[in-house]
Amino acid sequence: MTGGFFPGSRYEQYDCPNCVGAIDGTLVDAWVPPSRQNTFRGRKTTVSQNVLAACDFDMLFTFINSGWEGSPHDNAILVASITRADIQFPYLPHGKYYLVDASVTNMPRFLAPFRSQYYHLQEFHGRHYSGPKELFNHRHSSLRNVIERKFGVLKKRFPILRSMPIYKSTRQGPLVIACCVLHNWIRLHVDMDPFFMEADNEMAVEVEVDGLVGDHADYVDMSQHGLTSQSNVRDAIATAMWQNHVHHA
Repeated sequence: MTGGFFPGSRYEQYDCPNCVGAIDGTLVDAWVPPSRQNTFRGRKTTVSQNVLAACDFDMLFTFINSGWEGSPHDNAILVASITRADIQFPYLPHGKYYLVDASVTNMPRFLAPFRSQYYHLQEFHGRHYSGPKELFNHRHSSLRNVIERKFGVLKKRFPILRSMPIYKSTRQGPLVIACCVLHNWIRLHVDMDPFFMEADNEMAVEVEVDGLVGDHADYVDMSQHGLTSQSNVRDAIATAMWQNHVHHA
């Protein structure tokens, strides 16, 4: 596996400075000999490697952990990324957080949606919110969608990620990181890139998140106190969103 931190994230320019970006995993094509293919069969049963990525809201990669077999769960890769000293995970100041999906533990610096609630954007079309948890999940999903669009751009631009040549496994992980570096360079320096323009035009929902919610730390607090604290943070955000929504309805 290969981890990479991309400095220079511009998250502080956004109106919700505590929410710095999103984290998710994606499967890219892999080539391995038949004797190793079982562990590389991911949730789609194809031979693939699982890539964990963090990005900011300008669709720039801020972290990549590539080279994992396709079978491990995203949460397991995230835990390894934030606990292993040899992986340069970009730790956040206290109070800031990444958006993660419901499969990841809601813990300090990682804000997950409420489970057992509507979440995906298409589920909210024409629907009235039943309460603060649904409203929170809709806005969470709208923001976290940036990483899905980013993966779409990456794979359209680099077909090698959808059809990996017969390369050694030690080359395949770094190759993904190289593609991500080029992705960032193009985003920063090419104004009229067709792939990014298409992704920007496809963005169906733009929300202004009110209150989505320091010292630098080099650990992740998964104690019961830390988990309870982050649960309280999420509840407070959802309540504030709901009160603002009802007031302006």
